[in-house]
Amino acid sequence: MKKIRILIFDDNLTGQENLKKVFFADREIEIVGFFPNKPWAREKVFSLKPDLVALDLSNSFTEGLNTIEYIMAHSPRPIIGLTLPGCRKEYLQGNHLFKAIELGALEIMEKPNHYLPEQWIKEIKAISQAKVITHLRGRLKRKLPSEEIKDISPEGRIFSGGFVAFAGSTGGPQAIRSILNSISPEFPLPIGIVQHLPEGFVKDFVDWLNSESWIKVKEAEDGEPLKADIAYLAPAGKHMLIGENKKIKLETQSSKSNYFVCPSADIFFSSVAKVYGSEAIGVILSGMGNDGKEGLKAIKDAGGKTISQDEKSSLIFGMPKAAIDFGAVNKILPLDSIPQEIIRMITEI
Repeated sequence: MKKIRILIFDDNLTGQENLKKVFFADREIEIVGFFPNKPWAREKVFSLKPDLVALDLSNSFTEGLNTIEYIMAHSPRPIIGLTLPGCRKEYLQGNHLFKAIELGALEIMEKPNHYLPEQWIKEIKAISQAKVITHLRGRLKRKLPSEEIKDISPEGRIFSGGFVAFAGSTGGPQAIRSILNSISPEFPLPIGIVQHLPEGFVKDFVDWLNSESWIKVKEAEDGEPLKADIAYLAPAGKHMLIGENKKIKLETQSSKSNYFVCPSADIFFSSVAKVYGSEAIGVILSGMGNDGKEGLKAIKDAGGKTISQDEKSSLIFGMPKAAIDFGAVNKILPLDSIPQEIIRMITEI
């Protein structure tokens, strides 16, 4: 079996030793090099040609961001950013973590102390297989022509029509940002988003989306009515549902729940199907696992329209593939075609 070749940049000697212990314990992983996160060390990517770069962000965010930008511009390959356990609040200041994703990092993960949880190592292996492209900074936002949208509702007005629901996990933040950056500022429907995020990341994710999105993005609040031209993001650690009164309903995870992730895309999509039926549009994006397949199927069975991101444009094809195999998807599309298809579907509601 071919081993996954990992190159590690870490200035902390203790951190290097801990990573050596956990990575060397897995027979499918080969460490091709340990280097400090310095400008001269970036050249090692060319000679060692790793399958994945693990980059410490805890010592210097500036150097970390510069390294990500350099690698993705000159020798693109999957990159994960590593942070110290329990220090997320410090890292979140200044949108640094999402800036790393914007520059090309595929995921931000906390360093393990002395062991690798099974899900942690599974995600690293999956990310190492992701296809990446040269990632140069700067891109133009594309505004869809407003004449393609019928019956526009202004922001702040309660809308009684349809609803667009998104769900994603690993690779989802990049996909969601791309879609929101590509839709009109006069979007006629409310939007709901379930993105699997660790505690403490939601506010920064909202700020990151709002920095370029045409429409307003906010963290969902229990009991608030849905309004057109606003995207509501589920809080971490709470399930988001749409109530029969078309208001947001937040629920804590029950100890007896059969759902392994919170917020759950299945719970969210199922509530959307129940309330909106044929006026619902469900979109499942890049992510690991199979969360969302049953809920998306509920939208389809209720007469709603469903979309899956295709394999080529997905960082991790787990969630989309599970939904496709389950018969829950009407359309399979590359990421850059999804916004236009949503607009087309809205005209048919």
